[in-house]
Amino acid sequence: TVIKGPRHQALQVQQNATPHLGKLQVARLNAEDLLGLLDADDPALKSDTHWLLVRSYNLPHPASNERGSGLQAARKFLAAHPTHPRATDTSRLIALTYHFAGQTDNAIAAYGDFAKASNFKFVPEDGEIDPRIRTGKSCSATLSKWTQEAVFRIGELRFQQKKYKEAVQQWKEYIARFPNGAQWSQCQGGIINAQFQIGIDAVAAKDYALAKGYFDEFLKDYPLDGRARQILFTLGQIQYAQAGALKEENEKPNQELEDKIAGLYRKAIAEWERLVSKYPNTEESSLALYRIGVIQEEKLGKLDQALATYQRLTWGSSAGKARQRFDTMTKHSLAISTARTYRTDDWMMRGAITSPSGPIIQSRWFSLRQRQLSKTRVLYISLMGL
Repeated sequence: TVIKGPRHQALQVQQNATPHLGKLQVARLNAEDLLGLLDADDPALKSDTHWLLVRSYNLPHPASNERGSGLQAARKFLAAHPTHPRATDTSRLIALTYHFAGQTDNAIAAYGDFAKASNFKFVPEDGEIDPRIRTGKSCSATLSKWTQEAVFRIGELRFQQKKYKEAVQQWKEYIARFPNGAQWSQCQGGIINAQFQIGIDAVAAKDYALAKGYFDEFLKDYPLDGRARQILFTLGQIQYAQAGALKEENEKPNQELEDKIAGLYRKAIAEWERLVSKYPNTEESSLALYRIGVIQEEKLGKLDQALATYQRLTWGSSAGKARQRFDTMTKHSLAISTARTYRTDDWMMRGAITSPSGPIIQSRWFSLRQRQLSKTRVLYISLMGL
């Protein structure tokens, strides 16, 4: 039997039910007493009274100690009166109650029940506008709006759970079902965010192959996204981290491993050069170009290339560090090298004065003497024959 009546209304729900518990509980007792007196001969009054019983719990903001009882009353109402004009409201209230209580899995299940109309049966009213809502929308239009919201919320909750693939699947369902839906743009943005987060999580888990695959696909699908610079930097960082890990695992790598490590560093340089080329004069490219110079200087021993790289860096917060490294590399310094290890009583040793460009003076004798000052040993070196 289909119970006639307005199918939706603006419900008077209190955000905090505590000050109203007395009145709500009295209403609940009256509804329960009336349900006990009614018989099956008056289904409309009995179903309406049952609905009032559900409303006495102030869903979706019940008192915390009444949440379970309120949800149980709502489910009983739906089981007994699935075609009641308030059945759609009740199904949605169950989902909202779980959502506001932070019970995510239960909320997802309840939103799914509502979106599929699995616990109620909606009876169209041929476009008739419900005068009690005063929105100017038909009951069917209101149900469509609520259904779209439910499908979108499932994706949103999946995203919050970091179940990004499930979120993407849900939002794609929304886009397919509701091409003109109010949350269509939010679903598109959510899909992009979820695919980005999959790559970030893969990096955190050190699943670099998965991360690179997702990031490469992301850059192909969304080349104008504002996170493209971050992704390009991360792709270079992945290669750099892999090289460092391989070096750490093998204290004395053979030539084959050395070549592999160097290859990874070169791949990092290639990724960062792509970033510098595509996004010049940005903070990300500033750091990337600086890192390139450090790799060339410290990891690959390409000093001329490192100097040229540091000279290229003229923007961003890394430019100062690049200038410091350039100055250090081009500044003359004194270094002493010996053909053998000398004892403390050796009087003379042979060495050379060098600079970054090579030896300045070779095959000279240096005198070495020592004295003891407290616990500090001081060595005096004087050039002989100069």
